[in-house]
Amino acid sequence: MNEDSKQTTDGPAPKKRRRRKRFVALLVFLLGGVTLISAEVVMRVYVHLRGWTPNCYAGSVELFEPHPETGYVLRPGFRLQSGVWKISVNERGFRGPEISESRKNGSRVAILGGSSVFGYLVSDGQESARLLEAELNSDGDVEVINGGVPGHNLNQTRWRFENQIAPLKPDLVILYLGWNDLGYIVSEDPDAEPFLKRPVAGSLSRAASRSTLYGLVAYRLAGRAATLSVETLSATKPSVAGEAKFRSNLAGLIDSAKHSGSKVVVCAQVTAAHPDADLSLLSFLGKDEVKQREMIELGGWLRRALREEATQANVSFVDLNETVPPNVGNLRDYVHLSEVGEQRLANELARIVRRELPLETLIEKR
Repeated sequence: MNEDSKQTTDGPAPKKRRRRKRFVALLVFLLGGVTLISAEVVMRVYVHLRGWTPNCYAGSVELFEPHPETGYVLRPGFRLQSGVWKISVNERGFRGPEISESRKNGSRVAILGGSSVFGYLVSDGQESARLLEAELNSDGDVEVINGGVPGHNLNQTRWRFENQIAPLKPDLVILYLGWNDLGYIVSEDPDAEPFLKRPVAGSLSRAASRSTLYGLVAYRLAGRAATLSVETLSATKPSVAGEAKFRSNLAGLIDSAKHSGSKVVVCAQVTAAHPDADLSLLSFLGKDEVKQREMIELGGWLRRALREEATQANVSFVDLNETVPPNVGNLRDYVHLSEVGEQRLANELARIVRRELPLETLIEKR
């Protein structure tokens, strides 16, 4: 390259053009940043004026935090208020009011399970645990612990009981569970990592969900799912290994509860996977009649297994489908209860508690 051409390439004019491009790029970057920050501020002011929390659009992502033993747990102190939901998690990581370490008066009941116990589709005060507590307090002084965590199966529920609930010394433990275990029950590898440690949203998604603007765009406008969906089953019949794992898990949890001094009741969840379920609920079980029938048969197997293990452990078993019918009035989908269903469940659980605990344990000792 000769001197003349080099001067043409590296002369003052091209350098000015490069500086101008860099300046424009920087200006666009800064303006974009300012715009995003301004939009975030506007959204936060908007939701504040509505009485909502900043996480109102992506609350189901922030509800959980990673945990080395279970995959995730409920985030202590979590709060969500939107136009539809109000959800509060206490500092011990349970949905509901704060719980003291010890309890000198009255009795304490713990309900263990997944999203159905948590009350995934209802707001604070409408979940069966709180409704049960209110009803029992007409008899005496009773505290009900909502031990439900959406998505948790028996692997995580046993850990939760032994490490977080047993120290609170409940007088009665009610197990309302089984649906979340179906994934490994039908699997040839029930000890696979996703069954032992439930997958949680990635760190990037969890960080981004703290932005109200991101929540609006990603979860409200784009329709991205912010909730835990029903697990896709690899089959609809229990595998030998899966059945053994389930029975071992359930027996182990019952044994842990009994050794902690608690009475135990095993309950079959109200579910659309039942012969008496409303036909309009069957679409939640599968797209065709064959899959729906297979899921109903799987639900029947689950209820039998729960009954058999309860009998083996010499604890009470209750099939709540018999008193809380699996219909559209009580269920909103395959397993989650409506407000009406939560109330009916609370009524039935109250009967169970009154049967299992002597009246004197329900009455406050003065």
